[in-house]
Amino acid sequence: MVTLEKIIGTERVERIKDNWIYQYAVDTAAMITFSTPIAMANEIFIADMEVEQSLKARGIATVVNLLTARPYGKFRDYLFKKCHTTEESGFIKKAATDILAFATFQAPLYAGILAVSGAKPENILVGSVVITGLSGFIGRPYGAYLDIVRKFFGLKPAYMLSEESKTPQ
Repeated sequence: MVTLEKIIGTERVERIKDNWIYQYAVDTAAMITFSTPIAMANEIFIADMEVEQSLKARGIATVVNLLTARPYGKFRDYLFKKCHTTEESGFIKKAATDILAFATFQAPLYAGILAVSGAKPENILVGSVVITGLSGFIGRPYGAYLDIVRKFFGLKPAYMLSEESKTPQ
């Protein structure tokens, strides 16, 4: 796998990877690139929103993601630690941890984004119910995607942070 270390060198990555701004940027980029096409498809094809409404919602969501993607990443890291989900954990445990993180953090946030974007109450209800139901299908893929993006940029995925918390210092 190509990584940032292979592109710019280990020394440069080591200098920047502990910087909170760098971590913030990596988690934010992952959230925006993953969620935009999925949310637009949900809004246009399932919640029956107009393309213009969806674009407005995605604009608002991008601003919200700039504020919440890193807190979500840290929340997910916390749940991985609390649930003792490690690299050796099976698919079901990793998926359950990711679904729990996604459903409890992202679904309520999504309802708020739709409300602020001017969606009708029935569209908000449908969109929110669908995104909550889709948490079972989105939570793990997004978690795996976030881990891949973090690895690419020289950061540790949630399951590795969970393993670190078990080892004596």
